[in-house]
Amino acid sequence: MKPVINPRLAVIPFESTVYRLLTAAGAVLIAKLASGELATGSQWWGGNVRTPWNIATGASGSSAGPAAAVAAGLVAFSVGTETAGSIIEPSATNGVTGLRPTHGAIGRSYCMALAQTMDKVGPLTRSVADAALLFDVLRGKDPNDQDTCNVKHPDPFSGSISVSNMTVGYINTTLFNADIPVIKGVEAAAYFDNWMRSGLLANSTSQIDTVPVLRRSRLIPAVEYIQAMRVRGLLLQEYLSFVRGLDAWITDAWTYVIPGNLVSFPQITVPFGFGPATYPVGYPRSTPRKAAMALGFHGLPYGESKILALAMAYQNITSFHQLRPPIDAVEPQLLTWCDVAIVLARIREAALPLTPPLGEARWCPMLVLSAELLNSAIEAVVDKVSPEFHELAGRAKDMGSAAVFVLLVLVALSWGLILWPRWF
Repeated sequence: MKPVINPRLAVIPFESTVYRLLTAAGAVLIAKLASGELATGSQWWGGNVRTPWNIATGASGSSAGPAAAVAAGLVAFSVGTETAGSIIEPSATNGVTGLRPTHGAIGRSYCMALAQTMDKVGPLTRSVADAALLFDVLRGKDPNDQDTCNVKHPDPFSGSISVSNMTVGYINTTLFNADIPVIKGVEAAAYFDNWMRSGLLANSTSQIDTVPVLRRSRLIPAVEYIQAMRVRGLLLQEYLSFVRGLDAWITDAWTYVIPGNLVSFPQITVPFGFGPATYPVGYPRSTPRKAAMALGFHGLPYGESKILALAMAYQNITSFHQLRPPIDAVEPQLLTWCDVAIVLARIREAALPLTPPLGEARWCPMLVLSAELLNSAIEAVVDKVSPEFHELAGRAKDMGSAAVFVLLVLVALSWGLILWPRWF
């Protein structure tokens, strides 16, 4: 019998350095947003995070929730982590600004880890100016993160950095064929060692190959890991030689995500347009959905101030970062699936969080919202009645008896209607 763990209870009992710095600066925690399982992709135990620009597709990952929430206007900014693209790719997919700083520029204490020598924390925002403000709050030495250090950064707002005097390059091809299965795999396997040994691996809901990669990575010899780290050093020398004389360089958002993470060069991604989206089958060409297109501004290690100033100058003469997704323009074809009968049918099947009845293209946000609200209401009612009733409901769930559980839910809702005026 496989061990069972409730992901809602998997909470680190410490405040992260990032959270502590933000709250000290006056920030208010609004929400804890979804990350892809095992810091990969947009799939997590509660479902799949969608991009507000095209809800037929995922929001990329692993910082899928932070990117989607900023794009939808739910929060002013968010914080994500990156090992091999998890800030840059969600930012690019969701049409927001994302800063992946130099490794060690921002402390990672009590953030979920994946690969010790590659993990980074960075802001996701609507504008570069906001990203610069957040970077200034978060950067610096973290006493609990030995990889961090204090580095002086010029103020990108002060005019001390002259964008017109910068030497900026443009790279339109892949010059470095770098991959990281050995380094990332071994370091991730070390972090998730107890999780794999305990049997909790069986609880994974990941729809990609993360779990098999973790298993295979346990078989990589230490010699190969050391050799991979040596090759990484050679890549750094080659990269530095290639960009010698440049203050910054521009690419598309995705091309240099892997080598940039290996050599720990900072990158900030901004939208430069919105093209036609991939249309779900049966949808009209007039759909308001769009696909974000993004640029990447790159710099040398600890050169965040220069790329922030450059990207800020770009956004000062463009308005792509001010565009908003069509969250209020839902196509009629999508609304046909927001039906109460479907909600009730899915609840009877005990299939929360809800999944689309006929595939990804039929996903309905209102359906999920309605089911989640009803689920919360049921939990609130059950919590108000006697402990014996609560225990009985739990037993019915454990037995897997859908009929008994639905009957108990109906009883709980009836009690809720009777006692509602007394509670509220």
